[in-house]
Amino acid sequence: MKWRALLVAGALALSLPVKASAYHTKEDRQTDFSAFTLHQNQWRLGLFQAEYGIFDWWNVGTYTLPWFLMPISKSPAINLYTKVKFLDVDGWAAALRLNAFFIQLNNVAAGDLDDGDFTATVFPITLVTSRVFNDEWTASLESTWVQSAVRGKVDSAADGSALGAGAQSNLQFALTGEYRVTETLALNFVGRYVPYVTAARITTNADAGDETEVSIEAEIDASGVQNAWLLQTGFTLSWKVFNLQFGFGYGNVIFPGMKIVAPLRTIMPDFDLYFRF
Repeated sequence: MKWRALLVAGALALSLPVKASAYHTKEDRQTDFSAFTLHQNQWRLGLFQAEYGIFDWWNVGTYTLPWFLMPISKSPAINLYTKVKFLDVDGWAAALRLNAFFIQLNNVAAGDLDDGDFTATVFPITLVTSRVFNDEWTASLESTWVQSAVRGKVDSAADGSALGAGAQSNLQFALTGEYRVTETLALNFVGRYVPYVTAARITTNADAGDETEVSIEAEIDASGVQNAWLLQTGFTLSWKVFNLQFGFGYGNVIFPGMKIVAPLRTIMPDFDLYFRF
């Protein structure tokens, strides 16, 4: 009975006059899949992101999950991002987005590594251009360069390959589409392709005994993620304040925010719920 009540409530919500509760408008657009930004003094608070509009064209934010994990990992995991929309005219928009991640891993014991302390920095830089064709269709083209590095100190002179995958840099492109069924419901389509991945590098300082320290620089083959891809589809339900985003797809694992690519191909979910006010 509870599930029936929820389904009835959901159907009623979707059938309400869209002018009364809709949020997909010409002024309010999705920011995850496009060059558009929040309005000035507008907030987005959700499960995975907290974002604020300093101006209509300049947003700053952070991914919340790393902050929540810090008490568990007992290691710093700091991240910030900013997005600047520098063009918005005649249905065209363009924006530049910079993400910055600083992650420290202490007492790592994995593979050939023994009690290693590592610091990782990841800087994804994204240029995205959007075109609003009509009231229903919006398409965006995104290009991203991910620059990353890992440095650390280990207690054995191992090759450092266990964390090498985290040091990759890559170039990727994404084509996204949004189709507004109503002012409450929008369908999302995402295709992502990674044509270029550098060999992962990791630099370590290792104690080799007798108070001797050696410097090790390892290079990890990245051919397993060359030409990686990901296809996803989903929807966003948006009311006056509350938004629910859900989707799924298949392809390589691409970590949100950091845009690091893994060789594993599997079903990839896309889920978020957040408030915009």
